[in-house]
Amino acid sequence: MILQELWQRARDQLGLSQETLIRYFAKAGLPLSEAVVKRMLRGERRPREDAPQVATILLRFFGERRLLYTEKEIEAVGHWFGLPPGEALRLMPQVAYTNLDVTLNGLTFQKPEDAYHSILDHLSAGGNPYVALEGPPGSGKTTLACHVGRNPLLGIWYDVVLYARSRHEAGWLAGDEAALLETLQEFIWTLDPDRRPASSLAAARSILRNLLWRRRALFVLDDVADVQALPRLFIREAGNGLLAVVASGTVLQDTELHLQRVTLQGWPNEQARQYVSAVLERELSEEQIRVVDELNAWIAGLPIAWAALAELLFYENNWPDLVEELKVAGAETARVRAVLA
Repeated sequence: MILQELWQRARDQLGLSQETLIRYFAKAGLPLSEAVVKRMLRGERRPREDAPQVATILLRFFGERRLLYTEKEIEAVGHWFGLPPGEALRLMPQVAYTNLDVTLNGLTFQKPEDAYHSILDHLSAGGNPYVALEGPPGSGKTTLACHVGRNPLLGIWYDVVLYARSRHEAGWLAGDEAALLETLQEFIWTLDPDRRPASSLAAARSILRNLLWRRRALFVLDDVADVQALPRLFIREAGNGLLAVVASGTVLQDTELHLQRVTLQGWPNEQARQYVSAVLERELSEEQIRVVDELNAWIAGLPIAWAALAELLFYENNWPDLVEELKVAGAETARVRAVLA
């Protein structure tokens, strides 16, 4: 039961007591008796007219302590309280401004939950959390950053989420003032669409600082190639956070920002079943497990093919047909890639 699992985490990881939860509800303006809290945490569901308020306060309680991370967990709590699908997500605090409208693909990296949790832990820790996300090409850095930027729990810690990706092949460089100004101007228009273009990089930073006054902002900067460009791309005020996605092949020489580093691994060719299950975000039937085992044998050593494979399986779900085509193609790399394409 979801509440019992979350409460077990609270006790094991943080040593929290039921009195802590009772005080939290009272402070939130909805006092609950000790008996009610005990029944709730034991899983004894009771119809309540104030179920949405109770669920919202509980979600904030667990979210602030980083005991749940995903939409699935939030929805599971809402379902336990009898809320319709999507209602628990709607009740979460909302980020007031964001320009993050990137299409989200499946999570395509090894053990995605570990990197995902690690980044959220850093970004929710208070102070000025600065995170550098590193990894080889195709390891899922941009996808992971966008999933983090869309996490419904961010509204607990941030009022604004601003995303930008370098439009230049080399990534952002400290000396490319035109590219830096273009990015800051995009942030400004997210917050104030009617604002006139800034005349200079210094003016853009001043305008953005004013727009973010007393707002907690998370900057997600994708494709950073030069650590010296970072201080010019975001406003380093108290409470603001940074998630810098490092350009592939770049090693940031961090001397000032004290970036917390999260590194993604390459494609896990030898773990096809685990990988495909993570991409599809669903349980596999026995037949699908058998087919994935066969896929593993036929696609070993072809990391370039995994994304196409996952997309094909997700949208068409023709597992047996795909395996038969791969058997016919044999081990010839070009023919296997043609099948997956």
